[in-house]
Amino acid sequence: MKIDIGNLKDNRTYDIHLDEKVSPIKEMDFEKPFQIIADFELTKNGNKILLDGNLEANTVTDCHICAEEFALQINTDFKLLILNTNSEEQDPDDFDVKIVSFEDKIIDIEKEIIDEVITEFPMVFRCSRKSCEIKLTDETEDENIDPRWAKLQSLLPDSK
Repeated sequence: MKIDIGNLKDNRTYDIHLDEKVSPIKEMDFEKPFQIIADFELTKNGNKILLDGNLEANTVTDCHICAEEFALQINTDFKLLILNTNSEEQDPDDFDVKIVSFEDKIIDIEKEIIDEVITEFPMVFRCSRKSCEIKLTDETEDENIDPRWAKLQSLLPDSK
């Protein structure tokens, strides 16, 4: 995913739309490619370029509960500050920062986008089938208490 910065004017904002397929993410054992759609506002100001927008990543993967294939979609906000190599700018804490030479005219941001998508993955890939719902209850059933833990029941505040 490359952005041409050769003709950007200072102190201007541009709308950028990227829609590309990227290779499977090897770090996460994905076998199928991702379709990534990125909509950004790109603002160039001297030795820095700010990308601020939204990422959408789509792929097909297996449900961790039923092992059936399903469509996984990730949506997230994305901010990236790109600094020129000769910039004196300090790294702000609230942005990911990439330092490149503006002489290159083309900036590849695929690694940063994939890193952002990876951080948004759920811990468990779960499809939307009814059989894959995880049931969480607050109620404890007294008859199913392991006898080895039964004495600890008396330590609970409402058991007195």
